Amino acid sequence: NDGYSFDIFKGNFNVNNGIMSTNNSYIDGPVAYASMKGDLDLVRRLYDLDLNISPHITASLPVVATIAGGPIAGLAAWIANKI
Repeated sequence: NDGYSFDIFKGNFNVNNGIMSTNNSYIDGPVAYASMKGDLDLVRRLYDLDLNISPHITASLPVVATIAGGPIAGLAAWIANKI
């Protein structure tokens, strides 16, 4: 499965004339917390959102280590994170 898995998705949404608006939505999952506010034009599929993503450092450490130090460093960071 590709994509971002999450455990919680909450917020209030208002829909008016095909525009869905939110000012307090958030998604929280094992990799990151993301909050969002703004508008989604459901008819024209246009998005005007402010998105703030805060990664959970321990979950993203193996990814960062792999990028910075190669697969061996990424594997070592993943193992260290599991201990």
